[in-house]
Amino acid sequence: KIGNPEPSIVLQAIGLSSNLSLGSLRLSIGRNTNQDQVNYVITMLPKIISKMRGTP
Repeated sequence: KIGNPEPSIVLQAIGLSSNLSLGSLRLSIGRNTNQDQVNYVITMLPKIISKMRGTP
């Protein structure tokens, strides 16, 4: 659930701690997702995370 302050029970069921579960990001792809879109996320996500953490 978006904005749910509780850890994901699914992630906890596979062994992740509450802390890791709360810091997780869910990405979904579907049949209309193309390789360029996947590559874009692969390229941009580390930059976005770094910026959010305040690291170079």
